Parts: sequence; C-alpha cells; structure tokens
Amino acid sequence: MNILLPKISAYLLISGLLTSFALQANADNLSDAKAAIAKADFAKAAKIYQQAAQAGDVKAEYNLGLMYLNGDGVKQDNAEALKWFTTSANGGFAEAQYRLGVIYFRNDIVPIDYAEAVKWYKAAATQGHVKSQLDMGVIYYSGAVVDQDYAEAIKWYKLAASQGLTEAQFNLGSMYLKGEGVAEDLVKGYMWVYLSTQPNNAQLNEPARNNSKRFTVLSFYANKMTVEQLAEAKSSANACSANRFTDC
Repeated sequence: MNILLPKISAYLLISGLLTSFALQANADNLSDAKAAIAKADFAKAAKIYQQAAQAGDVKAEYNLGLMYLNGDGVKQDNAEALKWFTTSANGGFAEAQYRLGVIYFRNDIVPIDYAEAVKWYKAAATQGHVKSQLDMGVIYYSGAVVDQDYAEAIKWYKLAASQGLTEAQFNLGSMYLKGEGVAEDLVKGYMWVYLSTQPNNAQLNEPARNNSKRFTVLSFYANKMTVEQLAEAKSSANACSANRFTDC
C-alpha cells in the first residue's frame, strides 16, 4: 500500500491541475461569450455557452437557457430553455433556481405548479439569493399557495432585509408595526421602514416611486409614537445601517 501512495498522490495532483485548467478555460470562454454579446454577436455567444454547458458549467447552462428563452443566437425554444434552466438549477446555481421559481409561478412556459415554484424559490433562498428570500417571505405572508405562516415570513424577510433589500425591510417593518407574527414593536417597525426609505443604506433599491407609500406609513406611525421612541428608532436605524444590517 505504501508503494502505491506516491502514484496516487501524483494522480490526484494531475487530476487537480486538469480540473483547475478546465475551470479557467471555462471562465475564459464565458468571458468571450460576454464580449460577443456586447458586440451583439449572439450566435457566437450561444455556441460558446453550448460548449461550456455540455461540459457541465452551471453558469453556461443558465445563460444558454436565457438564449433559448429569448431567441438570441438560437431559435426560440421554451422547452430547451426549461431544460437548461433545470440542469443548471439541479447543479446548484441559485439564479437558475430562482428563474424556475418564477417560471412555475406563471402560466407561459409551463402550466402553473406552485409546489414546484416554492421548491425552487426555497432552494435559491437557502443559498442566500436575496430576491428568492423576499419571495419566500411574500409567499408565507400571503398564505395563497402555502399555509400562512407569519413566523416563516419574518424569517425570510429578515434574511433579505439584512442584505439591504429595501422591499424586504419595508415588509419586515410593517409586520413589527402591526404585530403580525411578533409582538407589536413600534420602534423596531419604524426603524425597518425608515431604513427602506434610505437609498444610501441599501445594496438593492426599488424605484423611488415606492417611497411614497413608505413615507405615508412613517408619518402615520410617527403620530402614534413619543418623541423618545422616534429618536430611538432613528438611532437604531443608523446603527443598523452602519453594521451592514446585522444584529438589528
């Protein structure tokens, strides 16, 4: 057995180097594909993605799915798009998992399948995909396609809010203000809604038009709070923002 160890070690070293070279080659190819898209040479990009996808590159699989979905560089084909999205999603690519969640919630490419949609949203959300975390919060809050569960809604909203997604911050704050799934907490609720109106505090921002409703909510609850509560809420918001939305 000892005599075989150097051979095994050498094999592992060579195998590791080959894998590294393959990954670098795929990365270079994907860069070439992006450059081709920038030049509107979609046929070339599709060919590159096809080759990388067949080699098992999950990003290429996803991008190839997009090209089939939109008919860029290839003949538009929903079935092929779905195939490559699913292959990428099964390979663990969060963006593909999110895309499948969206697809199964609609009635265009495939018939609506809420259970499948929730499955893929959750897979992406568990990996930290912020839009999927928001959607999981909305799904559990509404209770339209799963049993309503405010605790689950808060869990997912918190995860998205901690990544700076202002829509999640607003939804989370609203639940604290109304005491949905948690004890009513005007200070914490105001803090999250206030944060959702501060574009410099968020990594991902919605259009400015969304702020109108949020400022209305802030104004409404400000009239229910003491001066001390308002000061605490804004101070907490500043601390939360400085702490990158953690431990808020």
